[in-house]
Amino acid sequence: MDLHVTCSALGSVRVSVATTGTDLDGNGYTVVAHATSFPGSVAGSLPTSDATTVLRVAAGRYVTTLQGVAANCDGGDIGPREIDVVSGATQTLDFAVVCEPARRLAYVAAFETENAEIYTVRSDGTGAVRLTNNLAEDTDPAWSPDGTRIAFVSVRDVIAADVYVMNADGTGERRLTDHRAVDTDPAWSPDGARIAFSSERDGNADIYIMNADGSGVTRLTTNTEPDGYPAWSPDGTRVAFSGTQCDGGWDGYCYPGVFVTGPQGTPVAVGPGADPAWSPDGRKLAVRRLACDYYDPTCSTVGLGILVPFTDATAGSQQTWDPELTAGQHGKPTWRP
Repeated sequence: MDLHVTCSALGSVRVSVATTGTDLDGNGYTVVAHATSFPGSVAGSLPTSDATTVLRVAAGRYVTTLQGVAANCDGGDIGPREIDVVSGATQTLDFAVVCEPARRLAYVAAFETENAEIYTVRSDGTGAVRLTNNLAEDTDPAWSPDGTRIAFVSVRDVIAADVYVMNADGTGERRLTDHRAVDTDPAWSPDGARIAFSSERDGNADIYIMNADGSGVTRLTTNTEPDGYPAWSPDGTRVAFSGTQCDGGWDGYCYPGVFVTGPQGTPVAVGPGADPAWSPDGRKLAVRRLACDYYDPTCSTVGLGILVPFTDATAGSQQTWDPELTAGQHGKPTWRP
């Protein structure tokens, strides 16, 4: 048997990243070139300063992505790029990353335990601070609009099964829902006119919306799996929530996922995770990261991450993680305004 092997010169992709702004990404970036016409990919690391690397690849078309960008950093041209690599030639790709001052997020540590506590952390993963210290469960943190206070739920006294409102000083408590099923996870719309919440009133936990006075209850989702933890987008046009995403294969493998929907229409799956919280610019979602076993329906909480599905304001356009935000049994993040 005669075998004929033909070799051709490799091509090069020179990748440069210019980073500007405040609170620059401290751990650098990873650039990955995925071949589109044959299996294979090549990756390289770039520091934040003097960020240049050269990838040596076979000739062909590649989709090149910049990964590991911190949550407080962004840029109009950091999305995937398609490039044709020619044998013996060098192509150049330039990315520009702009970082803004890192915002703080509140979250729950020791999540789903009797000693859950409220913490805050910067969106670049540094500066974790503990805010509560009580033997009872403290959970569901929510920032005041001016970012000076945090409201939260505590199991120090009693647990309500319905949705209530009260003044910031604790007066004027008023019950909004009155149902035998559990109503939970209330979330105010940005204009204060509506409240999204999760309810089991129709036999399965789904997302509902009502007016601020408790009237006009409308069911938003009708899924067979439970939906919870709704979160309004900053412009009030969309709601993100926790649900269940299935691969549709013969084994029907399902895992926790984040969905986004408008007042009407079909929810769009935008990535894995739970407890979504919109960033103030409406382009990112802080989520609870989960590790799931394919052969076990249960998942464990492993920390907080940033899901970036809105690079061009379209749900599902990109899914990028910065898994270094926190590591541990943390959940229910919320951004400081």
